[in-house]
Amino acid sequence: MTGDEQDGRNVFYTSPMTRTEITLAEILQSWTEDGARLHEDEATRAAIAEGIAQGGRGEFATETEVVEAYKRFRQ
Repeated sequence: MTGDEQDGRNVFYTSPMTRTEITLAEILQSWTEDGARLHEDEATRAAIAEGIAQGGRGEFATETEVVEAYKRFRQ
């Protein structure tokens, strides 16, 4: 993502999102809906923080890893 200054506002340009990025965005958006956010325990908050840190470092799951994870969660 690159930033640019336009009329005193920061404007960001992004490349098209992958299916994984779209899915993650949908999950995050669902957390903002009334009553959708669960009360996380310390371990869950730590896992979320680690996931955010990995994303910040550019470490993302492959499409195959995401599909496999969803299969495990659906069982």
